[in-house]
Amino acid sequence: MLKINGKTYKTPSLDFNTLCELENMGVSIADFGKKPMFAIRAFVSLAMNGDTEKAGNEIAEHLIKGGSLEDISNEFNKSLEESGFFQALGERAEKENAESQTPKSKAKASEK
Repeated sequence: MLKINGKTYKTPSLDFNTLCELENMGVSIADFGKKPMFAIRAFVSLAMNGDTEKAGNEIAEHLIKGGSLEDISNEFNKSLEESGFFQALGERAEKENAESQTPKSKAKASEK
């Protein structure tokens, strides 16, 4: 659960449809590392029915009152870790990476 300013919100699950919603808000999966504040605000807005203005205001108030982004970031990371969609993407990427490291490709890499 996402707790901000004494209010509790259901932590959004991250799946394909959620990613589409995030992209409609202007946040791409590639932006997560490049624009963490933007990604956190979008994540919080998902918990607040897509209201980015409310999410930004709530986050600002949370910080002004002495809160930190760590709790929100932890919920965001937890949601990513628990996402079957992201787990499948990660497994596929690992498999493709392992396949690209066959003995032939390793030999070619060592020749360089």
